[in-house]
Amino acid sequence: MSKFQRREYQKLMTSFMLQRPRCNIWASMGAGKSSATMWVLNRLFRNGQLTEEDRVLILAPLRVASGTWPAEQTKWGFPCLRVIDATGSEKRRIAALESDANVVCTNYEVIEWLIDYYGKDDWPFTVIVADESTKLKSFRSRSGGSKRARALSKVAFGKVKRFINLTGTPSPNGLKDLWGQNWFIDAGERLGSSYTAFTDRWFNSVQKGKSAMAREYHARPGADNEIHQKMKDISLTIDAAEWFGCEAPVIVPVEIDLPKKARQAYIDMEEKLFAELESGEVEAANAAAKTAKCLQIASGAVYVSGLDGEATKDWEKVHDAKLDALESIVEELQGAPLLVAYQFKHELERI
Repeated sequence: MSKFQRREYQKLMTSFMLQRPRCNIWASMGAGKSSATMWVLNRLFRNGQLTEEDRVLILAPLRVASGTWPAEQTKWGFPCLRVIDATGSEKRRIAALESDANVVCTNYEVIEWLIDYYGKDDWPFTVIVADESTKLKSFRSRSGGSKRARALSKVAFGKVKRFINLTGTPSPNGLKDLWGQNWFIDAGERLGSSYTAFTDRWFNSVQKGKSAMAREYHARPGADNEIHQKMKDISLTIDAAEWFGCEAPVIVPVEIDLPKKARQAYIDMEEKLFAELESGEVEAANAAAKTAKCLQIASGAVYVSGLDGEATKDWEKVHDAKLDALESIVEELQGAPLLVAYQFKHELERI
């Protein structure tokens, strides 16, 4: 277990979050948003601003909720935090909720279920962290927008005294993406009490196509600066270009749990030089071939031999765990450039 040492830009994040109970942290992938947030939560529990009566809900994409956040606690061991993964089956989620954990991590897809489970009056979470807060961009105060965002809006205030939005790309489709996310911070105080009020003030509505009902919004001149001025007291932006140098890249390992069958195939190949797949067995003739097959299994697919035992270009899928992780990264980047290196040609085909 390592001791967490904040980088200079993480100190900016933690100070901002401590001073502002409801805020936006906009920092690119690799900036350490999750570890900085956990440092803040640990500090709040330690100094008594959060007590045993308080509970934290961390909402994130599935892979991040089940992997990244619990892994941060395993890595750093913040002493005041008891973190649990509340994703998966209903039985597993209920067991996690009924535990003594004070930090509960789950995915956005279960928001409606979670609120139904507790009910608005018995809602136990006083702190909500929305990781990849762009998931909330479609909220609308009148129509409700997406079902998940509408459900979360019912409990976002009242008992919830802290709400933190985290993302590296707050407006992937333009400034119009900001209103829904920011509503969960200030209930429309800065950008307008409704999405209509927001767009009427800072956008021109233009007909899209032949249908008069199909509209798109174009920001008016000066809107960008005005909107960001409105939000600057509750929003912190960390620009990676200002902190990260090419000579010393920040490496962020993405750990992936192999599905049960894939893990067994890997173990069999490692120990016995063969593994059972859907289409039959795959064998390795020697230690070097074994290493190659293990790498292939870990990557998600294995090259299979022909009937005569000769090598072929045919491959069989073993799992999608790495592709799911890559999809999550692409989603987080929201259109930002991404360079992907691959080892096997079947990886390129599958991507």
